[in-house]
Amino acid sequence: MSETKLDTSGLRKLDLNCIYPSSEIMRITGADKEVMKLLKRDGLEFRWLVGDQWIKAIDLWNMMKPVFNKYAKQKAETSELDSTIADQPGLATYAEVAEFLKIGQTTLYHLVKDGQLKVVYIGARPRIEWSELEKYLKKQRTSSKTARRKPKK
Repeated sequence: MSETKLDTSGLRKLDLNCIYPSSEIMRITGADKEVMKLLKRDGLEFRWLVGDQWIKAIDLWNMMKPVFNKYAKQKAETSELDSTIADQPGLATYAEVAEFLKIGQTTLYHLVKDGQLKVVYIGARPRIEWSELEKYLKKQRTSSKTARRKPKK
């Protein structure tokens, strides 16, 4: 099976009432011949016309719709948190960060003490930059995908 990653963003620009040569679909999506064979096997209808295979855009769209929906849902979940952080200007107090992360301030103190979050002092008052919090969360997302906790006995 091919490891080709399809670029489905180009499909959104297609006129769904038209037919396109398979070579154009391959160019737009980055699919190779093996992927096209898989699509054909999965029920995508190819039509021969003027010595080339043509595909109805609506058929391709209907086949790819579940992929679009899954991708859109995943993207919305991750970008929702990022946009809330990006909307915050400047610096935050410990209380604001703890409330945002839904953790206690003691846990937040441990994160700072362990060096996982960097602090900026304004006079004697500690503050955390929202951009620093965003970096921390991105790091947590990538490490949580690879690390698995052992179940408690």
